[in-house]
Amino acid sequence: MTVPRSIFRLIPILLIVISSALAACVVAPVEAPVTGDGPAAESQPLRIVTSGSIVADWVHQIGGDHVEVSALVPPGGDMHMFQPGPQDVARVADADMVVMIGMGLEAGWLDQLFEQARADEAVVISLEEFIDPLPYLPMGGAGDAHGDEEEHEDDEDGHGHDEDADEHHEDAHGHDDDADEDHGHGHDEETDDDHGDHEDADGDHEDAHDHHEHGSEDPHFWFDPPRVRAAVTGLAQAMGAADPEHAAIYAERAASYGLELEELHSWIIEQVSVLSAEQRVLVTSHDSFQYFAHLYDFEVVGTIIPSLGTSAEIEAQALARLVDTIKDHGVNAIFTEALTDKLAASLAQETGVDIVVRLYTGSLGVPGSGAETYIDMMRHNVETMVQALSTQ
Repeated sequence: MTVPRSIFRLIPILLIVISSALAACVVAPVEAPVTGDGPAAESQPLRIVTSGSIVADWVHQIGGDHVEVSALVPPGGDMHMFQPGPQDVARVADADMVVMIGMGLEAGWLDQLFEQARADEAVVISLEEFIDPLPYLPMGGAGDAHGDEEEHEDDEDGHGHDEDADEHHEDAHGHDDDADEDHGHGHDEETDDDHGDHEDADGDHEDAHDHHEHGSEDPHFWFDPPRVRAAVTGLAQAMGAADPEHAAIYAERAASYGLELEELHSWIIEQVSVLSAEQRVLVTSHDSFQYFAHLYDFEVVGTIIPSLGTSAEIEAQALARLVDTIKDHGVNAIFTEALTDKLAASLAQETGVDIVVRLYTGSLGVPGSGAETYIDMMRHNVETMVQALSTQ
């Protein structure tokens, strides 16, 4: 039987049709849904709210891009006079962690803010937990100098910090290599035990603020770079506990920043070495330079506002005593801040002081000020002080 040639012509066409039919029967692959066992989503930054701009800079130095930090009191603001608003309540409510100085510095307004925000989930860190604070020695009114070293040693309520203070005193004469030991980096061993329960925010917050009520300690430890280094080390550990994924990074960055703080401490010692003992006399806006004076061998002979804060009443008698003190000590420079500029100008006119200089005391400077970071702020203050005092 002879097969017609037309059949052979149809074979290629049939093959194409069959191939197309088979292809249509193949089911397209379906991607499996991503489950908890699949690739991890990109981690969100740790949301940290700080009481002020100085602490915010420390958090940024430790956390870098792994943290989202904002300060309740912005650069140029006053921690003592701050009044939080609705947006601050929202920020605290959304925070993973809240970091404050402690020792009563934020007493009142921060308690109220926590209550309004109902920030039960936030970890609350008070930096006083990581340092050995100096006891607050009231000046007894403007014009009265701080007590001498014997008063430091005899103060039974000094919480055992007198030896630490004396070691600071030695540091000012060039023993900066011992800065870490001076400030009890042994706190590191205690941190895990002491701060492992930060997740219990309610308990931590109540305990911290009960402690702040008595206000027996000076909160202005940021004028003491070695103590700042101790605080940064403890803060990095607390951040690592809240964010274990980046704990090693926080520890590494804190150690690196600690070396910068050590360099700052050595630099300050070198800068103030040009001043004689007679020149190391300070009159400041309020009583915030005890740590600096104790560490670098200065004497604060008077303050415009005779208090740790800036909201205390200024009495005429106190100002009169301060005028006498300035004249008695031959002071030729008054170090002030925005809140006391007018008073400082009046004092300068009455006492014949030629130099009135503004320092950054409770916050960083605004952009463009040259004091936008903690280290820059300290360098600005020291350079300003040395220049003013060296003219005597």
